[in-house]
Amino acid sequence: MRICRFFYSQWFIFLLFVIVCGTKQMIFPYDNAWDLVNYHYYNAWAFSNDRLGYDIAPATLHTYFNPLMDLPFYWMIQYWNDYPHLIAFMQGAWSGLLLFVFYKIVLLFFDVTSEKIKILLTIMIAATGFSFLSQVGTTTNEIQVSFLILCGFYLIARNIERTERSLKIWVISGALMGAALGFKPTVVTYCCAMGLILILFAKQLGVSSKEIIFFALFGLIGYLSVNGYFMVRLYNLFGNPFFPFLNKIFHSPYFIDDNFRDARYTDISWIKKIFLPFYFSSYTKRYVSEVWFHDFRFAIAYVVLIVSLIKWGYQSKFRFVTKRLDLLFYAFIFSSYLIWLNVFSIIRYAIILEMFSALVLVRFFTSIRIKNTIGYTVFGTLEIIGLFVLISAVPEYIRVWQEVSGKQKYIEMEKIHLPDNALIKLYGFPSAMPAALAIGDRHDIKLVGYANRSYRIPEDFMEVTAFRHLRNEAEQNHQGAEIALVSSLWGNADERLKQLRYTGMYCRLLQFRLWQINICVPKTLKSEILGE
Repeated sequence: MRICRFFYSQWFIFLLFVIVCGTKQMIFPYDNAWDLVNYHYYNAWAFSNDRLGYDIAPATLHTYFNPLMDLPFYWMIQYWNDYPHLIAFMQGAWSGLLLFVFYKIVLLFFDVTSEKIKILLTIMIAATGFSFLSQVGTTTNEIQVSFLILCGFYLIARNIERTERSLKIWVISGALMGAALGFKPTVVTYCCAMGLILILFAKQLGVSSKEIIFFALFGLIGYLSVNGYFMVRLYNLFGNPFFPFLNKIFHSPYFIDDNFRDARYTDISWIKKIFLPFYFSSYTKRYVSEVWFHDFRFAIAYVVLIVSLIKWGYQSKFRFVTKRLDLLFYAFIFSSYLIWLNVFSIIRYAIILEMFSALVLVRFFTSIRIKNTIGYTVFGTLEIIGLFVLISAVPEYIRVWQEVSGKQKYIEMEKIHLPDNALIKLYGFPSAMPAALAIGDRHDIKLVGYANRSYRIPEDFMEVTAFRHLRNEAEQNHQGAEIALVSSLWGNADERLKQLRYTGMYCRLLQFRLWQINICVPKTLKSEILGE
């Protein structure tokens, strides 16, 4: 009997999600993301070896992002690199945690004893979205911070209907959301949305000013607990605690006078913004993504939400009287979407919106009642077809960031024997990760970044800011050999390689599984460094 009860327990569901997601990542075990090669590994390595103010922007501006969320992956590479499937399972387990807390939210809307099919459909649709699937097991950390945000949302949603609530709920939920923001600023969408909802709908939600203050106060404490140390370091180094962000306010000489953000996809016409979800339905990477994808759920959910809002307003004579839980849920979706649309508009930052769209769709279509037998049959058929349409994004994630070659190690790179006091110049990006792997725990080798112009910044900030002085000083003061890493992604890679060869360097492709990077060393040190 105890075994039977276990299969109906929350612990079984929890373990099921974790095991399934971990196993999925073992089947497709490798993260081949640009961000991993550029800064996710480097930042954790730099933090562990106290190199924040030592190297000069080897991972471009990403060098100065909070590395704490990258530490678990970095430590696994240090100790378990020879067990790639174990690392893959652990990375995938994060997605299981996210699905479990989403499952707990779903239970607030559906009864677990009588609406199992609805719950299953909701989880199935939520777990097959492009944004979610393409980031399971990767080091983008969107899964991890989304887990913290959903934990905070769940605590509030679970208790919002109660007349008596403990301030502990607001303390914990605020701290969780604040910590998520500290780990990665991309969740500012959801933090701001929740704050606005609590202020604008305080009366309708039955939330007191004291509860809002506690939520905001401990949100700030949660944020500072994971980001305060780095804010102090960044201020001491660059005069801007949010470096490189908000520089129009702090005017750091190490960056252009601009409030830097990734605005690649926000500069579109208002007409395209209105109909943006419908663009996701076609096979495209424009407007919201760095990679090609298609997903129908946003377009369908978009229409459903508008229809539901009109229906809701008509039935309540536009007084919008509803359950507190429904008000919190739909207001959170609308406000989060509007903020996301205007601040980022990047699909991989919309995991929570994608998952919530599953709940919106299942609630709407299962609420439709058709008594006519023929109509019921037709509608049921359409629902089945619609389900397959919604999960049609599944094949797309396989080609995104996933690499299944290599079975001996999770991260594989040839052994580089660096001479003492070497200066490694990084031309283009991503290239910081292989440099970190080559250096290990040595402190006599310095990294210097070059060519840091990208689609996010109109000019090379390394050439027009105080970084140029630091770079020139590093070049003049070093006493060892110069080594270059040239990323093949850089537009001037061939030209730079020709120049390096002309000055007496030997260049060839680095044996590195994750990215095509050329290494150039002095010809006189070729055998010593490369073993050739």
